[in-house]
Amino acid sequence: MAKATYRNSIRSQKMIKQAFLELINTTNDVSKISVTDIVNKANLNRGTFYSHYVNIEALVKAIFADITNDLNKVLESFSPESFKENPSLFFSSFSNHIMDNELFYKQLANGNSAKQQLDYLCKIINKHISSKYLAYYKDVNPDMLYALSDYFSNGMFGLYVDWLKGTINLSLDDINLLLTSIFNKSIPTSVTSEE
Repeated sequence: MAKATYRNSIRSQKMIKQAFLELINTTNDVSKISVTDIVNKANLNRGTFYSHYVNIEALVKAIFADITNDLNKVLESFSPESFKENPSLFFSSFSNHIMDNELFYKQLANGNSAKQQLDYLCKIINKHISSKYLAYYKDVNPDMLYALSDYFSNGMFGLYVDWLKGTINLSLDDINLLLTSIFNKSIPTSVTSEE
């Protein structure tokens, strides 16, 4: 019985989050979305919403935490060695993460007050990548490695954000190919002192 209750709880949370993301994608303004709108869209009752979230702000924080956790999992798979050999694998993994969370990322990219959240996500990317580079390339200047990971993080994430905003007319596959080409030409020569 406990497993069924747990599964129902997880299912109802997913339905609430999905309903909210669909609503925010059409209204583009959190303040115009009510709990009633969310539960009607999710085909649930208000009690179910309040059994999981105190208010809509708590729901938004939970969605952001989910995205952050998912992003961390993608970034943990990043390895300077495998990236050097085949950067397209990482870019594909990253773009899959973007697609899996497209509604939320589009809201962030197009929202008026989301710059702080986008900056936070970019810092997470930079933190993971710089720490992996520092551990892998021990004989290279740490400031140079940090600058490289900052360039990598901001440039890569910026292209995906531009795609989400619709300001560039490229597919995600095109972006992945472009990034792969850029990093195939620049990373090995600019980082490794052994080559």
